[in-house]
Amino acid sequence: MKTSFGAATVSDINLLRDVINYLQLKCLDISHSLSSQLTYVKDLSAIININSEAITNLSGVIKVNVVQIHEEFQQVTRGTLWLNITRHQQNTLYSTIMQMEITLAQMTQR
Repeated sequence: MKTSFGAATVSDINLLRDVINYLQLKCLDISHSLSSQLTYVKDLSAIININSEAITNLSGVIKVNVVQIHEEFQQVTRGTLWLNITRHQQNTLYSTIMQMEITLAQMTQR
């Protein structure tokens, strides 16, 4: 500016060079930082893909386990139902036998 409107001194030119050098260093720092961030984003993207595949695999394993547990639960339920029916039939049979014994005892006492 001083050149356009007047004489520029050597100290002004040195100051301008210092500012330009400082700005170039900052530009290099910014470029390096952006490069590092880009590398970080690429690494993060790869990790996200790996994690996504792992989650998909784990979901499949969990689904298989849930289906297997459900089938086992159904078998236990069927077994419990069969046991309850059998026990009910045995109770009915014992009640009938007991009634027959009482009736037989009454008949023999007469």
